[in-house]
Amino acid sequence: METGITSLLNGRPMPRKLADPLCTAKPYYFFINLTIDILIIIFISALYLETGDMAFTALGFVIISIALYISLYVVAFPKIATNALYLRNFSKDKSSEDVREYIEVMLGESYRLSGIRDPRKRINLIFRPIIIAYMALQYAGARFLNLEAGNDWKARIWSNFSDIKIVFIDLRELTDFVQEEIELCIKSLELERIVFIANTEANAMAWKTKLSHQYNIPKELQKSLHVIAWEANNSDRTKFMSDIERVTTTLPEGSADLLESSFPLVDSYILSKRESANERISNSLQIILGASLLGILVLIRLITAALSGVFGMLAVNPEDISMFKDSVEDTDIYFVAAEVGIVISTLYVLVVLYYLFRAIKGKFKLVRLAHKFKKSNMQYYVKQFIVASFFMGVILSGFSVTSYGVTHSYEYDLKLNKSNFESNKIDSIEQLMWEYIRFYGKCPDDEQGLKVLYKPNKEGIPYIESLNGRSDWKWREFHNPDEPLIDVWGNPYQYKTYYEKNSGNSYLKYIIYSFGEDGLPKTSDDMPIWWDGEGVPGASYHLDNGVHCEF
Repeated sequence: METGITSLLNGRPMPRKLADPLCTAKPYYFFINLTIDILIIIFISALYLETGDMAFTALGFVIISIALYISLYVVAFPKIATNALYLRNFSKDKSSEDVREYIEVMLGESYRLSGIRDPRKRINLIFRPIIIAYMALQYAGARFLNLEAGNDWKARIWSNFSDIKIVFIDLRELTDFVQEEIELCIKSLELERIVFIANTEANAMAWKTKLSHQYNIPKELQKSLHVIAWEANNSDRTKFMSDIERVTTTLPEGSADLLESSFPLVDSYILSKRESANERISNSLQIILGASLLGILVLIRLITAALSGVFGMLAVNPEDISMFKDSVEDTDIYFVAAEVGIVISTLYVLVVLYYLFRAIKGKFKLVRLAHKFKKSNMQYYVKQFIVASFFMGVILSGFSVTSYGVTHSYEYDLKLNKSNFESNKIDSIEQLMWEYIRFYGKCPDDEQGLKVLYKPNKEGIPYIESLNGRSDWKWREFHNPDEPLIDVWGNPYQYKTYYEKNSGNSYLKYIIYSFGEDGLPKTSDDMPIWWDGEGVPGASYHLDNGVHCEF
């Protein structure tokens, strides 16, 4: 038989079977996703290991990643190749989803029911490596099915018959394509392997007669012609299920054979060597491009994670981070990229979880149907449902752990940013104080305090406006002259003067500081800025919290 088909091909390659993206992606699934995510998690963990909050975040990502992969492996990826086909008009996909679920329950785990996916519902080859989890859940459902073909669809269906045990053909909405599929199946397969689905019992009998006459089916073989009814308005599916079971118990052993007699039906659909090679090259280039984009995205995520870690470590010292920013141009774009990446990743995970939940819900429906119609197949679906539900719970637990780490990390960053903002604000006050000292030859005394910097003088002009006839832009950035000098927590700045002896002389020095977030004196979050009367480093002062500070 194989030799005869080879001669009929006349030098052309054997038609490829229908593309099965789930089976193709399955071997690479863990490599592409799990490996990449674990590398990123390890990288982030190494950067933030000193902070327990980020360790919680990384742990949450580990839990989510592993649980998600196992859930998808159980729910989405097939255990066997397609051996049962469902052929229909694409417009009936949504309304025929229930039909396929009922059939799937009766077939059980030894069958995999598939069909050609509507080309409008396909995911481009370029994007599949990037969103492989989403693709797996989309293609695994019964709604739009999962096999693919191009203009050579008829030849590829014919080639697939060598693996097929049973074919279901939906007659409820006929098109030219469906009629071609009917002819191909009748002339390529044993009639016992074909099940036609009509919309009423009466219609089923009419179809049986019509098919017998149209395709010249001998009377002795007409009893092997299976036409069963799916009545949309009838909620009792007992007869439909019993008809399916009757068909499956009388199926011939093994899979179908490729028949030479049906070859003329597919001859014009078989690609030449050149066309076949061009199709393979095009598909390969798209996949390579998708893998390259995935690599670029991973690299961006690693770079943004690295820069975030560097800034996180430098943030405790504003001078160091300023030097770092000076040495790396446009650093803000990395933060924006990191934030956009986090938002997109989060949305993607939420979308995947939504479809995973739908898939688990679908498994529960199969459990109920199996319990009602085919208890012997129930264990298989129960096992899938329990495993997927358990890991869905693990995923939610991972989100809880991650949320804890992110929340506390955000609070820590918020506090750190306030501290840095406070330091920058005091730097501006300090510069203004230095100008005051240069102008008047001394710093304000305790009675004058910092209010002398913004209270009107004898001429009624605030010092900040009268100083050298200009205003300091940095001061304007942080302070409204109509308001008292307060820190970012709403507490007034503290100002003290003191004398320090040096070489027998006494020098008036000062200190400006904030009580910090708690607003209380003598606590560890007090934030001092020290400045001596001449601007010469070397003075020292004991704060009320007992800390000895030098500058």
